[in-house]
Amino acid sequence: MRMSFSAHKMCHHAIHLSYGNLVDISIRKCGTDELLQHMTDSSRGISRLSIVSSSYITMEGLSKVASKIPLLEDLEVSYTPKSCNTYKQYPYKEHEYVEVIGHSCPLLKSLRWNKHEGDCFRSHDNRDAFSIARTMHGLQNLQLFGNWLNHQGLHDILEGCPRLESLDLRKCIHLCPSKRQRSFTS
Repeated sequence: MRMSFSAHKMCHHAIHLSYGNLVDISIRKCGTDELLQHMTDSSRGISRLSIVSSSYITMEGLSKVASKIPLLEDLEVSYTPKSCNTYKQYPYKEHEYVEVIGHSCPLLKSLRWNKHEGDCFRSHDNRDAFSIARTMHGLQNLQLFGNWLNHQGLHDILEGCPRLESLDLRKCIHLCPSKRQRSFTS
């Protein structure tokens, strides 16, 4: 007898068994905006949420449920294809979604927002950095892997997030030091 496995059904069952006491959620390579909606409708005490390589969970979906998770302290959104689109494919509104999340989750201390490396020829874009600086003043840890911010965006984050203790900006290609800056560090 062959059994069918459905991660979606298993998640729904686990949510039901938690009786509204979910506090730490990790979603890897599965999930939908609808499942995220169900999780946040069922549990208001979520303090940690990690979404990695989940093709059907969008930044728009996450921003819609953000007001239901005001106790969120730790958020990871990594390698989710629908949050890594170019201008040509979808309207680029991620900075707006980040701003909604920042306003809705005032206790946020850690943000890991990692994008695919594939869009390396894109010009700089500081809108994400400005949204983080404007709304996430309590951040202590920030990881922006593959973001398109430049030095102005970095400056705004450092000014807007005074409690920042850890900053990881790997693969942020627009933060390369100029020749003049390199000569002073050599």
